Amino acid sequence: FLFVRDPFVRLISAFRSKFQLENEEFYRKFAVPMLKMYANRSGLPASVSEAFSAGLKVSFANFIQYLLDPRTEKLAPFNEHWRQVHRLCHPC
Repeated sequence: FLFVRDPFVRLISAFRSKFQLENEEFYRKFAVPMLKMYANRSGLPASVSEAFSAGLKVSFANFIQYLLDPRTEKLAPFNEHWRQVHRLCHPC
């Protein structure tokens, strides 16, 4: 048996903890590309605190677009916070 969180609750949790709070690593690695590709933003601030002060945040819709975009996983595998559970755990 394998018990897992509801996948939608897991996505909402990942979005809240990685994009609604000031997280420098996730801002640079994920938020900047998402804002450029899905929010048509350019010239983004270098730091997450500057971006938040300017009201520049990834929306949940941007996050979902990123996850559904077939180009996303061609660039790099999904982050463990939103990778599908069946790809994280491989029971015998």
